[in-house]
Amino acid sequence: MAGLWIAAAAGVGIVGMSLGAPPPAELTPAVSSCISENAPKAEQAIASLNDATSFLVDDVCADVIAAEQNRQSAAEFQKMRDKQHQACVAQKASPGPAKQDEDDTSACAMDNIYSAYVDQSGWTIFSGVRMEKSPQATAYAAKLLLELRLAHTKR
Repeated sequence: MAGLWIAAAAGVGIVGMSLGAPPPAELTPAVSSCISENAPKAEQAIASLNDATSFLVDDVCADVIAAEQNRQSAAEFQKMRDKQHQACVAQKASPGPAKQDEDDTSACAMDNIYSAYVDQSGWTIFSGVRMEKSPQATAYAAKLLLELRLAHTKR
């Protein structure tokens, strides 16, 4: 029994040393700030750490997380668009049939489609899509809430 108590105390000590650890590098400052600023209130108000984590990520910080996911999606779409444009430039530079822009599967046709979607309407293939939960945000929120709960139980 004494060995179990020592192991448990050592575990609390190890967790206690990590209090205030920086957020994962994958999280933007806006997302990590939202979570870290609201975690103490959620931890005090909600008994279940699972519910508190969901509340932080799915409700309190959802707009900040969604904005970051949209920014990342737009950046990925821009990479695809740039790659398609480079393929179109290469296709035009290479000898081939004169009707290459008319072929629906050509690089230039795809480049034109991507450009039309974004330039005329701002639409991308990611617009209006509800992203998956951010595992990094969820993990960070859970970690902070657990650290706060352990800090309160040590008093």
